[in-house]
Amino acid sequence: MKILFLSPSGAPEFKLNLFRRFTEIGELVGYLSSMEGIEVEYFDAVLEGATNFEIIGKFCEKVDLVIFYTRVSDAPEVVYLAGVLKSISPKTEVFVYGDATFFIPQFFVRSEIEYVHLSGDPESAVDGVLKLHRKEVLQYPGLMAFGKPPKSSGLNVSADNWGWPALSQLPIDAYLKYYTEKKKDKPFETSFTVSRGCGTNCTYCPVPKKEGVKDRRRSIDQVISWIERTKHFAGMVKLHTPDIAGDPGWMSDFSEAIASMKSAPQWRSIAILNNLTTDLIDSIKGSGCWMIGFGLETMSLNRKLGPKGEQSHLIRCLKAMLDNKIIPEAFLMIGYPGQKDKDIRYMISLLRDYNVVIRPTGFTPFYRLRNLSVTELESLDLRRWDKRTFYDEKSARHISKDLFYRAILRDWDYVLSSAHQVEDQEIPTEREVLWMPAN
Repeated sequence: MKILFLSPSGAPEFKLNLFRRFTEIGELVGYLSSMEGIEVEYFDAVLEGATNFEIIGKFCEKVDLVIFYTRVSDAPEVVYLAGVLKSISPKTEVFVYGDATFFIPQFFVRSEIEYVHLSGDPESAVDGVLKLHRKEVLQYPGLMAFGKPPKSSGLNVSADNWGWPALSQLPIDAYLKYYTEKKKDKPFETSFTVSRGCGTNCTYCPVPKKEGVKDRRRSIDQVISWIERTKHFAGMVKLHTPDIAGDPGWMSDFSEAIASMKSAPQWRSIAILNNLTTDLIDSIKGSGCWMIGFGLETMSLNRKLGPKGEQSHLIRCLKAMLDNKIIPEAFLMIGYPGQKDKDIRYMISLLRDYNVVIRPTGFTPFYRLRNLSVTELESLDLRRWDKRTFYDEKSARHISKDLFYRAILRDWDYVLSSAHQVEDQEIPTEREVLWMPAN
């Protein structure tokens, strides 16, 4: 069986997220490649700079299944390409997965798309696709098949059975070239998944839907073994996880294990701020951790609180990271509901005082798309719904557009200047439940 794995070229925010090619794509390619009788080709249309002409050329090759990795902004392009594929090769089946299928699954209920991932681990999903393709089953948990929803949620597989990045099938030379041009002063960085599941349960995040709320992890022995095998060509590694601090014991034990490695690469990861403690940060000192990122999202000037923790806790963690020579990295959502110009200025000023690397994106309320019809979704021009630049008129109505775009472009001097400041207007805010911690 021959499978073509494709990430379309129309993903404006995807180019900088090289690590996702190793995890969300590379690991699934690796999982499929480990199966007997499966031949997988991955075509990275983004980094290859491929046109639709070149993508369509791939459809002329004999392929049994095409897998599209898609985000919300890719959805119209994927539907278009699936239609072209069926015109060329009617018997080739299509499987769509990625963040888009957790927020707008209805958009992919079309005759040209056989399978849509709704929930559960991706390894389980492709197992189901293969069984459906071979007509071994009529339905499978977590998969919409031929327009029919499943009778049960998707399955989570043991961490021992998660895929590993298919380094031999990824265009590593292209990644090296791209990374070197972007990060001239840093060694090449790879990434792989160490845990899945997050109990914070933010409505704007796909993780709870696709991974669940329970923390699940690879064993430390597996993780160290993989790093040992790949450290010869990567001087840094990113541990892909919703929350490295979700299991404090694992984090401390891993730090001790990698510190004992010979010529160990530097590493970084992401944590939920509420789960970080100064003791936990101190425990990873000397392990080669050079950066910890966390989703701060927003802070309020008046209450001095963010949705993920109190300011006093944030400052304690920032000081602990700096004391241990770990760079703090804060992910912000510009246009977060209720956020005002003055909140953004306050937040940026505070973070710069502690030398935090600031990663802003636009607030993207994908959860509002779930109940819309296909016609309504098409009228929105989904290509604009990318995480980096999307401006939501409803959520960001307290913020001037000028400040919004200057903020996502990281023009902090302008953001903090007084030249553009306007008097805040009190506009009634419709309350939305944006996160609900799991029990």
